[in-house]
Amino acid sequence: KWPFIRFLGIQEPASTLFSILNLLSNYIFGYQVLRRHLQYNVHPLYSMWMIFCLISMNGWIWSTIFHTRDKPLTEIFDYIGAISLVFSQFACCIIRVGYRTNYMRLAKVASLFLLLFFVYHAYYLLFIKMDYGYNMKVNIIVGVLNVICWLLWSIINLLSGKVYVWRCAVSVILAMLFATLELADFVPIAWIIDAHSLWHFSTIFLPILWYRFIVDDSRYLLRYFN
Repeated sequence: KWPFIRFLGIQEPASTLFSILNLLSNYIFGYQVLRRHLQYNVHPLYSMWMIFCLISMNGWIWSTIFHTRDKPLTEIFDYIGAISLVFSQFACCIIRVGYRTNYMRLAKVASLFLLLFFVYHAYYLLFIKMDYGYNMKVNIIVGVLNVICWLLWSIINLLSGKVYVWRCAVSVILAMLFATLELADFVPIAWIIDAHSLWHFSTIFLPILWYRFIVDDSRYLLRYFN
């Protein structure tokens, strides 16, 4: 872990700033957009996407806290917050794929399994052992499955004429590409900006695409099933 120049006692100023901006991005382009354009008990899957948005914001809150002050407890909650986003997005994909199909019951069971596994994973990290290797493997496996699921769903729907899903595909592809910044390692620029902070910077703009896709998809479902 590289040393950083502190600012107002903040251990990693760049990562902290970009985490705050990600939080604001999810609030402005996610929470507010969903509240403005969709309605509870009207648009399908509204509650699911609101919960996902809140999980995302919670993840960025813990990222901000961790990069402000790196302590064992803040680190664990940062890791749990980050992987909760991956688990929840994958669960949302499973529910969306199975929505109003003969596989909806199976989708609910699979999502429940994901939830239970996440609870076990968080419990293990928090109360048994902070195993970095195990956490990374789980993150990669669930993350790859999430990307594959969303991309296959996007391709199938694009081929069937649902043009609006391009935002979903682009969001997932960009998120996957940006994640490769975690593999980079270089001396922090001005002892402030490192590869990890650049990864956080790159994700600031993704909620613009992602939540616009969710709004369009919810409107499509409302028209199709009504």
